[in-house]
Amino acid sequence: MKILTDFGPRPTGSYNNEELAVDFLKREIYYISQLANKNQNIIFDKQVVSGAYYLNMKPYGMTNVYRDVQNIIVKLVGESEGKTNQTLMLNCHFDSVAGSPGKQSLNSVK
Repeated sequence: MKILTDFGPRPTGSYNNEELAVDFLKREIYYISQLANKNQNIIFDKQVVSGAYYLNMKPYGMTNVYRDVQNIIVKLVGESEGKTNQTLMLNCHFDSVAGSPGKQSLNSVK
């Protein structure tokens, strides 16, 4: 976690988020896959997405637009006790709010 937060602020679309953080995560996923048990298959994919959504905020709404934002998808497929295709999927953000320091305080780590 410290390496990721040491990149500083990582707002969506920024170099820190889309290049540094994505490259770091890809390397970590590759490393983990090299250590995986033979009964575990780690599948990696990267999506690049663009789109928009409307925020209905008073007194005026606004449309938020994003381009070429990357999503990292990792699927862990395991086999145990004769059962196949047991899958684990987790979801989290690795970006940070624009204008924030992009670091997690030690008080919030449990």
